[in-house]
Amino acid sequence: MAGNCSRPVKAVIFDLDGTLLDTESLVRSVSATVLERHGAKLTPDAEKAALGRRPLEAWQAVIEVLDVKGSTAQQLFDESEPLLQARWPDAHLLPGAERLLHHLHAKGVPVALATSSSRASLQRKLFTENKRHILEQFQAVTCGDEVAEGKPAPDAFRNIASQLQLDPADCLAFEDAPSGVDSATAAGMRVVVVPSLTNRLAYPKPEIDAKSGCCEVLSSLLDFQPSQYGLPGFEDLICGVTPMHPPWRLVGTVVKGFGRGSKELGIPTANLDNSALQAVLAETVTGIYCGWASIGSSSETYKMVMSIGWNPFYKNTEKTAEPWLLHDFPEDFYGEQLRLAVCGYIRPEANFTSLEALIARIHEDARISRQRSSLRRVAASKPDRTSQGQQRDVSHKVDEVEEDDPTPFYEPLLRSFVLGLGVGVIFESGHVALRFLGLLWEMGYRQTVDVLPRVQEQFAPLFVSDHFAAVGAWLLFYTIEAAAIYSIMRQHPDDKQAAATALRDMRPLPKRMLPSRLQLLKSVLRIFKPLGLQPALAGSSSFSSGNRSFHPQLPEQPFKTQQTSAFIDDSGAATSPAPGATSSRSDQEIQAANGLLVQPQGSLKDGIWAFVEEEKPEAVPQVQPVEQAAEAVKNPNELVLPKPLAKSRQEKGLKPGQWDPSSMGKKIAQREKELRDRRLYLKNFWYAAALSENIKDKPVGVEVCGEKLVLWRGSDGAVHCINDVCPHRGAPLSLGWLETHNEQQCVVCPYHGWAFDAAGVCQHVPAAENMADRPKQSITEAYSVQEKGGFVWLFYGSKNLPMEERPDIPFASQLEDPLWRPVYGEIEFDCPHWGVFENAIDMAHIHYLHGDSFGNKDQPQIRDMTCKRLAWGVQAAFRLHNKPVNALWNFSKVPDVKVTATAMLPSTSVIGFTLGNGLSFITFVNTVPINAHKTVNRFCLIRSLAADQATAFAKLNPFFNWSGFDVFARKAMIKILSEDKAMVEQLRPQLVLHEAGVRADIPQQRFRALRQEYIDLGYGVDPQAPEDRIRIDF
Repeated sequence: MAGNCSRPVKAVIFDLDGTLLDTESLVRSVSATVLERHGAKLTPDAEKAALGRRPLEAWQAVIEVLDVKGSTAQQLFDESEPLLQARWPDAHLLPGAERLLHHLHAKGVPVALATSSSRASLQRKLFTENKRHILEQFQAVTCGDEVAEGKPAPDAFRNIASQLQLDPADCLAFEDAPSGVDSATAAGMRVVVVPSLTNRLAYPKPEIDAKSGCCEVLSSLLDFQPSQYGLPGFEDLICGVTPMHPPWRLVGTVVKGFGRGSKELGIPTANLDNSALQAVLAETVTGIYCGWASIGSSSETYKMVMSIGWNPFYKNTEKTAEPWLLHDFPEDFYGEQLRLAVCGYIRPEANFTSLEALIARIHEDARISRQRSSLRRVAASKPDRTSQGQQRDVSHKVDEVEEDDPTPFYEPLLRSFVLGLGVGVIFESGHVALRFLGLLWEMGYRQTVDVLPRVQEQFAPLFVSDHFAAVGAWLLFYTIEAAAIYSIMRQHPDDKQAAATALRDMRPLPKRMLPSRLQLLKSVLRIFKPLGLQPALAGSSSFSSGNRSFHPQLPEQPFKTQQTSAFIDDSGAATSPAPGATSSRSDQEIQAANGLLVQPQGSLKDGIWAFVEEEKPEAVPQVQPVEQAAEAVKNPNELVLPKPLAKSRQEKGLKPGQWDPSSMGKKIAQREKELRDRRLYLKNFWYAAALSENIKDKPVGVEVCGEKLVLWRGSDGAVHCINDVCPHRGAPLSLGWLETHNEQQCVVCPYHGWAFDAAGVCQHVPAAENMADRPKQSITEAYSVQEKGGFVWLFYGSKNLPMEERPDIPFASQLEDPLWRPVYGEIEFDCPHWGVFENAIDMAHIHYLHGDSFGNKDQPQIRDMTCKRLAWGVQAAFRLHNKPVNALWNFSKVPDVKVTATAMLPSTSVIGFTLGNGLSFITFVNTVPINAHKTVNRFCLIRSLAADQATAFAKLNPFFNWSGFDVFARKAMIKILSEDKAMVEQLRPQLVLHEAGVRADIPQQRFRALRQEYIDLGYGVDPQAPEDRIRIDF
């Protein structure tokens, strides 16, 4: 993320073509036709040059790129405009556009439109029956023919900000083209880039990322998370899945694929015939979806997850569609027609670092699909769009099927209840009938009619017997059906779909007596679910998934609906970091998959499905024993089917109720996420790059967060920092020297003598015959540095973030207080940064690890712990017992030592100790990641004696603060940190499933939570090998 993307957004501004509306394919088709008439052929470079511009300017750019002779932009415009005007109504909204617009409008967020289209074209595009309401949601609209200069000039966006009466910095723009990004950033706005299917090829993602105002790049609007920008979050997610409104449908023939699915992944996906789906896939963005599937003419329906994409993990050259039906099939179904109804969007496409991560992510997506029971099955009468892209009159029919039963015992309970009532009614009716027949037998009909009014008490209801019969029958019928259900569930402990099918076909006595599914009663009872039944078995929500058949009436050719889909491919490379993901996903993701490997439930022997990397799962899937999963990876050519749970436990020698270590999937996934997040660097914060006393009039090389940098002090006393890599041949500038060129003090490369000033501009090239030939602009990265408190602070983040909006530099006032004496030093650790920093704010270890220094094993308690949150950190106060190092220090002994521990982002600790007779120490320690495997602690030990001048030792303060004690103080600090180093380098947190804690651990726990908030906002940077790293501004 670049720029100030964490600032809350007050208004959202959209581009139209390629961002909200899929007009790119129409423009491409018409442009190619017109150019052919003039003897030219449309190329990707010409498309790129025209993207986002006003029509006349776009045609002029095309003419210049293709060198079209004898034609003017006006001529080409006049020929193309009637063709486009006729086709504009056919343009459909892109995925997520209507949902996002409706959400922002409903939440009262100002929404505006800044388009290069003319006002007449805009009306033609949006004034249709199914798009007219979109235009009504914009509070301001600026068209291309209403501004002096079109994009990339900032006029359109500045006009919108003026209409909304807002600062452009408070606005967030959505753009798909380079000219649009340039226009919005020039106006001072932040930008979210959503490349259209057309310009995603002509305008690659790395080029978009380099845009200074670009906050993130998304695959589609479905991936946008408003809450990451201070906007109201979506409220329609179901189990983390975005519902598709309306659902869209796809049909294709199952063919043999690459053969990697079952053999290499152990996941039997169904490859669809790409030759028939080529037109659809070409206009479909990649991503992962979930929904329902039906095979051939069968009435059975199955839950499924589907990927459409390029499979970055396997580097496929062809875009494919691969659904995975979540069911165990006894045989292959090649050549069968597969009918799919896509109901929800899970996440975008991504890539993986390992096959194991890929497999784990696939099963996580399957788990999400199984659990999103609130998504409804759908049926279609006609497709919206044929594979050739021809528009048809369509009618969608959504079959409002009930949610999956929370438990398979729901329906039997209701059925037995109804039958029990029936038994009670029958019992009472029999009682009345028998009494009436008795009277008839004794008196005859005429006399019975005469006396009937006087003997009505004989017909009074038998309340006790009636209720006993009704309740008894209810329990009896329920016991019969529940026993049958339990028996089936034991037969299929690991396959919910198979169990659901068996339950549907089961015909016990109560079901034969009352075959109705009691839909109305179940719907009413579900309203009172919090007060009523709870699920009897975990994960049983899918048992009723097959209770109603799914019969899409689909054409022979595949098609695409108005809601274009986002699919995923065989490899899955993450395309949208969260400003926070996600997520993220960041978040993911996100990075490396987690959770145990899980074997598939199916036997399709071909196909492959490689998925997206990682936004963090809400929970891990139900897992098989680790031994079986590992065996599947070792033998990819052999399909390992899951074993029944009872048999699996028996083989492992587990007794009933005994804990199974292999069932710890959820905890393992949570732990892996914790450890992965701890390894991340935090961007947009200040790091202590060096000690001020070490930076003099010679270049000094340092490494911070994997970045190799060179520091030097200029003739004016200021410290400067640029990349320690000469852009000429990559030589280290830190091995060079300082010279003055063009009145600028420069660092000189020792290889060819190139000289660079503090801004990264090359001021001298010795080998250049003409100095005017040297590069004039900055050709190496310059970094923002400041000196404060005896340290040189480097801002690791976006150089475009205004200074007033950057976090404060970590600081303690005693660093510059003349009554305190600071001593500086540094020590390196051969381990990642996080354990080193947490050790600095861990007070419980000093009594044992530093027992020979100042720890006290006899009284190791941490007392009266309190902790509060600060603007950029946390602060704890507590008391502990110290032990003087030797007899000379007995004057400082007190019953309790008051300690204040402050942890500041990104990784600075300030620990203050107050001893007896006015003796005080403060340790100011900056934990700085060198790279993924090395860390340095740059510290300052600050001391003061008799800060309280009323003490008897006040006169010793100048002597105690004498510089002659600096060597002793530095050695004492190095000794303590060396003891820490010996232990911290041996820590193995990856072997601990759950870290237990006590109250003394509160500071670490609070700081972890604070740091995690920034990681979730997208401030985390994954460590990479610095030798192979190409830095871009983030």
